Amino acid sequence: MFYGNSVPACLVILNKRKPPERKGKILLIWASRFFQPANPQNLLRPVDRMRILIPWRAFGDLDQCRKVLPQHKAELTAEIEQVRDVALAEIGEAYGPLLEPLAALRTELEERLEFVKRKQPDGKEERKKFREDKKLNAERLKQLKPMVKSLTKLEAEAEEKRTSVRKAAESDIALVRDTAADLKRIYSEPYEARRYFAVTDRTEIEENEFNLNVPRYVDTFEPEERIEIADALAEFDCASRASLLKRRELRKLLKANGGKETHAHSS
Repeated sequence: MFYGNSVPACLVILNKRKPPERKGKILLIWASRFFQPANPQNLLRPVDRMRILIPWRAFGDLDQCRKVLPQHKAELTAEIEQVRDVALAEIGEAYGPLLEPLAALRTELEERLEFVKRKQPDGKEERKKFREDKKLNAERLKQLKPMVKSLTKLEAEAEEKRTSVRKAAESDIALVRDTAADLKRIYSEPYEARRYFAVTDRTEIEENEFNLNVPRYVDTFEPEERIEIADALAEFDCASRASLLKRRELRKLLKANGGKETHAHSS
């Protein structure tokens, strides 16, 4: 949606068939914290959509959010596994017929390489037959080696694609797991949940002159990083000592090169 637009967009969903308990209430979801940056538009990954869908389906009820979370996690994991299995099957269908002769060709190649190691027999007729077979074997080896090499390369290419698909699925499933753990934390803390979504009523909307700007109702500000004074002082002391050592090294270099200490200025 909004292809090529670089500013956040707001979707307004109107529902005239709300349950009685939701009449006059408005759910506002701030969904711009989590996404995949891309060009020319950003993307909502499945886990990002899960962060939107759960509070939307639960209509901001934290107990209900916690209740439906495991279901969403399981469904999304199953979806990723299905996509993985389909991709693996497609790779098998694409490469399988091409690689089908490889096992037999490898076996034949090994047998013909073993033939090369055989010693020439003693009998005259046997030697004649052996030389003919050796010639045929050499000609066949010239055909076999490039065939096996080409198919082995193709086999490695197929396995590389399978590995890539499996790793992508593992990464996506791990992301689902981490996201579910984060959502469980958010839904367990009302103040934290308020940073992502909120339910308001018509009275508050009227007080804001029907302004639906989400930050008026949801705490969209990112918390400032907490810095411990003891840690800051320790870091400052460390930087001061490092600066002192560098100034001493600089003075030594200036003396060694015939300069004067007065030429070294410290800030």
